Amino acid sequence: MQLIKVMQCIKWPAKIIVRNTSKSYRNDIGERWFYWKIFIETEPPSLINQIQAVEYHLHPTFRVKDILITNKNTGFRLEAQGWGEFVIKMDVILNDNRSTTISHYLSLDDSAIKEKKETVKIVNVKEYS
Repeated sequence: MQLIKVMQCIKWPAKIIVRNTSKSYRNDIGERWFYWKIFIETEPPSLINQIQAVEYHLHPTFRVKDILITNKNTGFRLEAQGWGEFVIKMDVILNDNRSTTISHYLSLDDSAIKEKKETVKIVNVKEYS
């Protein structure tokens, strides 16, 4: 099915929502670090079926900086750990290989478990036609 036909059936504006959660812990030498997760949701939910992958581009201090996630069942969730906040760039890759880039500020604090931090990208038909 062509993306434009699917997009015409979707109530606009459609959204790609990036969220992250985090939980702190102390490492072996007592430093405060965080387990964190980043993932996407879509409005309407059916829009996620038009996405084949999300490529995350992490801070240069990460050993593996570019990570491709293809599991849409988890919202293309990436799980990692670290000690500092930074901007994560994400390429959201559609089924027809077109993509859109989103920048999300990774917020690390224990309240992020209860309050998911989010970035919203409004998606236009023009972007995908």
